[in-house]
Amino acid sequence: MIRRTLTTAALCALPAIAQAADIDAMLERLEIASEAAAEELTDFYRERLPEYEDKIPDLSWGEPMREANRCILRNIEAAGGDAAVTEYVEANETWAEYEITTLRDIGEEMPPVLLSELVAQLGQSCGASAITVKKIESSGFGEVMRQPDMAERLM
Repeated sequence: MIRRTLTTAALCALPAIAQAADIDAMLERLEIASEAAAEELTDFYRERLPEYEDKIPDLSWGEPMREANRCILRNIEAAGGDAAVTEYVEANETWAEYEITTLRDIGEEMPPVLLSELVAQLGQSCGASAITVKKIESSGFGEVMRQPDMAERLM
């Protein structure tokens, strides 16, 4: 009887375990894409603003960003299923391959799913936006970006 109960419990847990593994695999892909996109953006800033190179923040992931993005993926999955998670991760992978030449590119060329209201809300509620803003502000790059002539220099 106990064996049957344990077997039943294990079988019931399998979908959740498989789902967690899928999220972890997607999270790994997302991290690779996100860091590649951040590197492209960093290269763009270094080229356009060499005098501020020491202020450009390190946008590589750590455990807090992993957890924030795990939250984002789980919420995207809850809202739209596996297909929505795949679309989101693939859009990040596509964006990571794009060469940024002006800040205008970000708004015009970024895949629409990355600019969606849901993704913006999840970035806020899951903490990814706060982590990024903290890095930008603590490095001094936020102050650089608020300079009056900065938009013109980056367009």
